[in-house]
Amino acid sequence: MNFSPTTKTSSIHVSASQSSGFIVLMAIIVMGAVAVVSSLIILTLSANGAQVSAIVEQSNQAKALADACTEYALDALHQNPAYSGDETINLGFGDCSIEPVSLSGELSDMATIETTGTVDDVVRKVEAVAQVTVVTEGEIPEEQTTTTTVQLQSLQEVANF
Repeated sequence: MNFSPTTKTSSIHVSASQSSGFIVLMAIIVMGAVAVVSSLIILTLSANGAQVSAIVEQSNQAKALADACTEYALDALHQNPAYSGDETINLGFGDCSIEPVSLSGELSDMATIETTGTVDDVVRKVEAVAQVTVVTEGEIPEEQTTTTTVQLQSLQEVANF
């Protein structure tokens, strides 16, 4: 017996409609992947934007606290020229502190006020210089009146004292 190998060939025929269906399916998969990646990018940017927005808000609040303590210290100097500062005030959403008030000038009439506003980990600092003038009128001690004026000379935000 003589056996000769036979070769069978088979081929898969793909019709044009199957080919276009495959292309459409691949296009849908690619577009879906692009949509998922785009959504993830947008969510990440939104989360980062919200964090930045919260930090900016805290920074504004800390600055407002430092300004409020500066106003408080200026008013305290007006009420009592011997006001020494060195106190912390809690105002609900944060704290502000007033450093010890330093006096300088020929008549010790220049007061330097340094305040710090803190909200969570955000800190803002303000330095103010004011001229404090105390005028006493009247010759008889029992009838004397004292007038104190506080005139702001400079006000600025600083990085450090």
